[in-house]
Amino acid sequence: MNLTATSLDSAYRQAERTLRKPSSAIWLRSVCVRTARFDEALDFYVTALGLTTATSYALSGYVDWLMTALLVAGGIGGAGLGIVAGRRL
Repeated sequence: MNLTATSLDSAYRQAERTLRKPSSAIWLRSVCVRTARFDEALDFYVTALGLTTATSYALSGYVDWLMTALLVAGGIGGAGLGIVAGRRL
């Protein structure tokens, strides 16, 4: 195969054009990173809003503490039973 300056230049230009285009893998990785950062930010803001609302309700006297204790106890008990059942399956 005889490589001339023109064919090398053409191959170089073709490679340069190809490399300038973002590959789908790079683009998808960029989208995944942006999505993960968005999800983290959304989780933070939703948590902050929930804590602010819960604090406001608790300080205003809108919380039924007996019902809250029962719900927490039920959640802990249900999680424990779910773990035991999950290990047996």
